[in-house]
Amino acid sequence: MHRKDSSVNRNIPKVNLFSRYNLAVFVLFVLLSLFAIAVGVYRYYHELEHRLEHNQQELAEQAKILNHSLEQSQQSLLGLKQFAQYYLDHPEELFTTQPELVQQGDSYFLNSPSRDELTKRKRLRGNITGRGQISGFDQAMWQELAMANALTPGFVTASHNNPDATWFYYLSLNRFVSIFPWIGHQAWRYSDHMLNETFVWQVRQQNLAGEPFFWSEPYQDAAGQGLKAAIGTGVFLDGNFKGAIVIDVDLASLQQKLPTLKGERQGYVLINRVGSALVHRASDQREMTANSTWRDIVPDSLQTLPQVNLMSFKGDMVYRGWLLQKHYLAVNGWSLIQYQAYDDFTGQVKNRITFNITMFNCGLVAFLALVYVMTRKTFIKPATEFISHIEHCAQGSPGKVKPTKEWLPWFRLVENIFGENSSLLLQLKQQNAALDSRVAEKTQALIERSEEQKRAYVLLRSVINGIPEFIIFYDDQHLLTGCNKAFEHYIGSRETDLLGKNIHNLLLPPVQQALKNFSELPERESRIGYQDLIETSGDTYEVFCTRYFNEAGQPLGSIAILRDVSVQTAVQSTLQTAKEQAEQASQAKSQFLANMSHEIRTPINAIQGMIALLSNTRLSAFQQQYLTNAQSASSSLLHLIDELLDLAKIEAGKLRLNLEPAHFDGIVDRVLQLNTLVAHQKALTLAVDIDADVPAQVIVDEMRLTQVLTNLINNAIKFTHQGSVALSVTVAGKDEQNVLLKFAVTDTGIGIPSDKQARLFDAFVQADESMTREYGGSGLGLSISQQIIELFGGQIKVSSAPEQGSEFSFVIPLRLATTSTERVCSGISIISLGFELPASMKQSIASYHWQYYYAESLAQLKALKLGGRTVVLVSTDDKAQHASANDNLLAIEQACENIALIGLCQPIMATISPSITNQLSSLSSPYLLFDSPLYRHTLAKINNHLQHEKLVVIDTVSVPKHAQKEAVLPAAPEPVQDKTEVFQPEAIDLSSEANEQPANAPLAGTLVGVLVLLVEDNLVNQMVAQELLASMGAEVSVAENGRVALECLAQSHFDVVLMDIQMPEMDGLTTTRKIREQDKFKDLPIIAMTAHARSEDKSASLAAGMNLHIAKPVSAEDLCQSIIKVMQFSAVD
Repeated sequence: MHRKDSSVNRNIPKVNLFSRYNLAVFVLFVLLSLFAIAVGVYRYYHELEHRLEHNQQELAEQAKILNHSLEQSQQSLLGLKQFAQYYLDHPEELFTTQPELVQQGDSYFLNSPSRDELTKRKRLRGNITGRGQISGFDQAMWQELAMANALTPGFVTASHNNPDATWFYYLSLNRFVSIFPWIGHQAWRYSDHMLNETFVWQVRQQNLAGEPFFWSEPYQDAAGQGLKAAIGTGVFLDGNFKGAIVIDVDLASLQQKLPTLKGERQGYVLINRVGSALVHRASDQREMTANSTWRDIVPDSLQTLPQVNLMSFKGDMVYRGWLLQKHYLAVNGWSLIQYQAYDDFTGQVKNRITFNITMFNCGLVAFLALVYVMTRKTFIKPATEFISHIEHCAQGSPGKVKPTKEWLPWFRLVENIFGENSSLLLQLKQQNAALDSRVAEKTQALIERSEEQKRAYVLLRSVINGIPEFIIFYDDQHLLTGCNKAFEHYIGSRETDLLGKNIHNLLLPPVQQALKNFSELPERESRIGYQDLIETSGDTYEVFCTRYFNEAGQPLGSIAILRDVSVQTAVQSTLQTAKEQAEQASQAKSQFLANMSHEIRTPINAIQGMIALLSNTRLSAFQQQYLTNAQSASSSLLHLIDELLDLAKIEAGKLRLNLEPAHFDGIVDRVLQLNTLVAHQKALTLAVDIDADVPAQVIVDEMRLTQVLTNLINNAIKFTHQGSVALSVTVAGKDEQNVLLKFAVTDTGIGIPSDKQARLFDAFVQADESMTREYGGSGLGLSISQQIIELFGGQIKVSSAPEQGSEFSFVIPLRLATTSTERVCSGISIISLGFELPASMKQSIASYHWQYYYAESLAQLKALKLGGRTVVLVSTDDKAQHASANDNLLAIEQACENIALIGLCQPIMATISPSITNQLSSLSSPYLLFDSPLYRHTLAKINNHLQHEKLVVIDTVSVPKHAQKEAVLPAAPEPVQDKTEVFQPEAIDLSSEANEQPANAPLAGTLVGVLVLLVEDNLVNQMVAQELLASMGAEVSVAENGRVALECLAQSHFDVVLMDIQMPEMDGLTTTRKIREQDKFKDLPIIAMTAHARSEDKSASLAAGMNLHIAKPVSAEDLCQSIIKVMQFSAVD
């Protein structure tokens, strides 16, 4: 009995397995059928929507045809109106004869036969008929009749363009009508009821309301030609309504334009804006009258459609089994409506979709049936036998089921598996015994690890308890989960008593707020941590909070560490107070230096002014030398003051760089000009070597870079007794926007011992005291230069040895300035006669794409056969190796073909010999004078000259003293085109001494007629400024303070004001503000001329309203140029 029940239970899985298979096949059939139905429904609605859009497009095309036909009538009517309106407004411009009228009783008509008497053809013209007496017509009446008669050609043209139009006529308020085509007065004539109808007055009202046309309701034609609709427009004269031009449109003609019907239950209706039926086409065509509406002509089911719904719906709608589609006519707002039975519209689509779904389901049933039969035969039956075989093998009696040939390998595989399982069971028992042994070992290891973790916990706990800061652990609900001993002592309770309590109830309010701020942080920031400094009633705490996690990275809670920093905060406060006091002391020092600068500059200004005035008097050679020494001493004192101010700025951290685009060669040229005289006095050679790839334009603080290079070169000249001083500039690195420039100043001077080099850059310190006494100087130049170079981002280095000279070098990064590409002449050859050019000069020539040649003698120069233009460089130095300018310049000119320029290169501060002067006056070729050393800047001058070949450019430095009157140039090095003046060579007499004048002769008379108000409290400075301005021709008035200056301005007119800053009663800044408050002085030039020389002083002057700020002492030339600049005058030679 038990074995039978077991057999039944073993059959249950097989029954369930195959019943699930049958169910799966059935469910698949149902799902595929539902999918097919869903696809069919979607396809059905999609095709319906497509058909709706297609029908709507067809209806729109038909409406477009009707709209075009009606628009032709409207355009014709507009043309007729414009002609009639113009005729009435300008009767004198259009010549026409008055119509010939025939009176018949109280009526009249046009006297013209309807047919041509010769051809017997009907005339293409209209007729005029009206009521009234012809003899009583005035001029205006005849003009209107002439206009109506002149409309006939327009009526004829309009009838050809509008085949749907039947009648064209002009109806006048003066009781006549002009009608086309011709109709005899016996058959039809004017009657007053035509004016009494509302149509004419509706036309007038529409025109006055801004509507150019009016369409009438449909009406029955009096001639029996069917339904008509009229379009009319008014004709006005001087704003008065004179009549209406009307065109009758045949609605039957419009019906012919409707499309052919596609079915029996289909129709088209054209209705106007109020719902009146105009045109109708349907299979059950119903007779239409002038009063027919929608309900009168459509099928019965559509007659119940409300008028409001009919007029308001757009696109398409379904109503009681009918599909309605509508499209508006843009010309007049009429609507073309198509209606058809909705079943007819959807029937074709519905039948096709139903057929497709049916065929799909039939095919699906056949397919699934075939699959079921095939799988049952090939898989289900063998699988059933295979399951039975597995059951027998499990019972230990295999071989009861005979498999087919295909399934035999699987049957054997099952038998083998069950056979192997018995042996594996024995092995499993043996392995279980071994596993029990390993489990015991692992358990012992876990016990030992647990003990280790306990020891680690004790150590960690000891560390936490040993920390004096308060440490708190809490969960996300702010419930305390742990703390250290320090926090226990602070609270006065044990940790076990505190666990589970809300930490906000244990802490002070400021600490609570800090923990709240941490809890509100985003998760990402809370992982980083939160730190805050809070203050309680008597203490200051530093709070640090962060999250802690388990090994899987899941947050377990937060930890807060509170540290008492009251002592540290007190110390920091003390340090801050000390810092502020130090800053105040630094500010006081800066102010002291500024005041001292002001007090020293004021007498220096007087000293240098007196020196300039004395230099204009007749002096002996000794007296002139005394003045030169006095001028040098005052300049040295002024330079020392500037260095002290720069040092104060550096120590206060207020020295800033003003980075602007600058011409690099101009900076080098300015440095050379500043050091040329000193080098010449010591008979030193000043050399310049600039690599060709050094950019021409950079963004730099031009003044500070010039200051650094001037300090280094001046320092080198000071400690060099013989030999040379060289400046080299190379490119250390470069990219698209930046460049690294290396500057090096090398001399052949006395050198510096290595043990003294470390103190070179300390302020007020030189190599040793004896050197200071021998060479002088404040010892600030190198210190200031080092600070400026560090501001640029570089570092200065020195390489020197006693009696072997020195080299100071630095590398600074600079940004490249975006400038337009310089235009360079092409096809130029450069020849140096008798001397070699430096290597960097040759590289620069190559960068210009020019050719360079060296000729030792005139013979080699003649032997060179070059194409293009040639520039010959000749030295005026007698020490030239082979040839110099002292040779015959005419021979040099004749020896070279195509010579474009001769360049005379002379030593620094040298004058031109009389023999060379005489030769220059005989040259037919242009020439330039260049100072040695030659470098890249020389090529820019040559290129600038070659672009202006007809002019000769002479360098200011090269012109001898007796020629400076005609060749005075600004000393500041600017780009080549701005640095020099151009003139014809015959304008200068280089051989004459008659033009020699005092040094200040070019300034004499430059300010003639200029009225100057000098506001100055120092009497000596008043006298100096008065004398200097008077020597320039200016008229000077003096005010000793700002209050007096305001009184002077109120009484007299002045061209410019020179304003001191520091004065009694009213200072210069306050005075300037009060001047600018008056509208009449808003454009008055004001120049600050003061001993306050700091940059902040300059900013304060400009902010107060001054035009320019110049620091004392002021030279005569600077003063003159400043006045001319602010007055926008040009310098007078």
